[in-house]
Amino acid sequence: MDEENPRHDKITGQREILNWHVEHLGSKLILLMRSLAENGQSDIDKVLVTPVRGVADTYVVKEGNRRVAALKLLNDPSLCDDELFRRRIESVNVSDQLSFSIDCVNIKDQRRVAWLMGLRHLGEQGGVGTSKWGAVEKDRHTQDVLGGNRYWRSLYFIDYAKAHGLITDQQAARLNDRITTLDRLISNKDFKTTLGVVYKDRNVVLVIPEDIHRLLLGSVLEQVSLPDFRVKEVYDSD
Repeated sequence: MDEENPRHDKITGQREILNWHVEHLGSKLILLMRSLAENGQSDIDKVLVTPVRGVADTYVVKEGNRRVAALKLLNDPSLCDDELFRRRIESVNVSDQLSFSIDCVNIKDQRRVAWLMGLRHLGEQGGVGTSKWGAVEKDRHTQDVLGGNRYWRSLYFIDYAKAHGLITDQQAARLNDRITTLDRLISNKDFKTTLGVVYKDRNVVLVIPEDIHRLLLGSVLEQVSLPDFRVKEVYDSD
């Protein structure tokens, strides 16, 4: 494991690094262990290593130190110096899905190693790096995986408005960025009355003529999509 991992100051000693993870990650490390124990290692996210200069057949982990720490401790809980935490590790039930043989990507070029780590950890970088999901993407993923969707009403209205030409793609993108704000508004009883809708069995039901609903919905979504929109102004105004 990397003694110069950017997550911590330089630490000398492998056991010391493991116990740093125990001390600073705590329950998050247990959750990672449980995920690995139940589902196994990621099929699309291998551990990145690079050879240790001058030491044959020895490699240092540059990307994946948390996973390696979790696997090492699961494999040998005695490496944990905290007795209480050791018991928590021992309570994790390891399934047949987990292998303690770690698939690695071995790269010697240090500039490429730095570039790959930057792609992962330095943000989107204008489209070069990893693009993190926002609330909408997370919610749609949850719907795909678990069949649930927290923002189903807001997503319905955005998709409906786009399909009927009530908003532009740019406005829809802004609404997606403000999905939590929009969801607060459309859950409000006065907004439901204004839009002429009721929610029943995870469906939006119109109680006014659709042409009037479209006019009202387009107006509401246009306002929410304005760059300077503030939800407080809606609640504070007649």
